[in-house]
Amino acid sequence: KSTDSAGDASDDQVFSFEATADSEVKIEDAIVEEVKVEDTEEANVEEEPVAEAAPVDEPAVADESKQQEEETEVDEETQFLIEDLKAALLDSFYGTERGSKASSEARAEVNELITQLEAVNPCSSPTDEVELLSGEWKLLYTNNSELSLILAADQLPLLTIGDIYQDIDVDSYTVENKLEIITPLSRGFVSSTANFEVRSAKRLQIKFVEGKIGTPKLLEDIPLPDKLELGGQSLDLSPLKGVAYQVQEALRPVTAVIESQPDLQIPISNDSAQSWLLTTFLDEEVRIARGDAGSLFVLTKV
Repeated sequence: KSTDSAGDASDDQVFSFEATADSEVKIEDAIVEEVKVEDTEEANVEEEPVAEAAPVDEPAVADESKQQEEETEVDEETQFLIEDLKAALLDSFYGTERGSKASSEARAEVNELITQLEAVNPCSSPTDEVELLSGEWKLLYTNNSELSLILAADQLPLLTIGDIYQDIDVDSYTVENKLEIITPLSRGFVSSTANFEVRSAKRLQIKFVEGKIGTPKLLEDIPLPDKLELGGQSLDLSPLKGVAYQVQEALRPVTAVIESQPDLQIPISNDSAQSWLLTTFLDEEVRIARGDAGSLFVLTKV
C-alpha cells in the first residue's frame, strides 16, 4: 500500500506538472497572439494617415509655385510694355508745342498711345495713392481749348509762355495751376487755386476759389534778339541793345518798388467755377488725366 500510494502520488504530480505546463503554453500563445494583434493595429494606425496625406499636398504646392512664376512674368512683361508706351508717347509730343500746334495725325497718334497706356494702368485707385498723386506736375500735352489759346499767345512778339505746373496737395485738398509768363523785361506768373473732393477711386471734384497774378520780377539781363519777325518783315533790333540797357538801369528803382508789392489775389465766388478730373493713368513719372468737355492732360512728375 505504501508503494501504491507513493506511485499514485507520483502520477498525480506528473499530471499536475503536465497540466500546468499545458496551461502556461496556452497562456504564452494567447499573449503572443494578443501582441500580434496590437502590433497589427498600431501598424494600420500609423500607415493610414501617411497613405492619405502623401499625394495630396504636392500638386497644390507645384500649381501655386507655377502660378506665382506666371504672374511675375506677366508683371515684368506689362512693365516693359508701359515703359515702351511712355517713351513713344513723349516722342509723339515733339513739335506740337504742348498740343497747341498738333496736327490731326499727331493728335490721333497721341490718343492711340494714351488709350493703350490707360489699358495697362498700374494704379487701379489713384486717389488712394497719396505719394504718387501728391506733388508738382509739369504739363507736357493738352487738348484743352482754354489752355490752347493761352499757349497760342506764345507766338506773340516779345512774349513767351513758360512752363505750366499743377501742384496737388493731398493734405490740404488743394490744387494749384501755375503758368509762367516771360517778357524781355520781366518774368511773372498767373495761377488759380482750387479745392477738391475725392468722389471715387479715380475722380476728383474741383472748385476754384482764387486766382492770382504774381508780381513781376525784373530780369538781370534783357535778352533782346538781333532780329524780330513782324508781319512778314524782319526788323533789326541790334541798335536797340544799348538803349535797352539804359532803359533797364533807369527803371531799376521803379521795379524795386514793384517787386516789393505782394501778389494780386482775386477771390472766385462763382459756384459755376467747378470741374472734375479723372486720373486714368498714374505711376512715378507720368500722369494722364481727363476732364469735362473732353479735356485731356499729360503731365510728368517734377
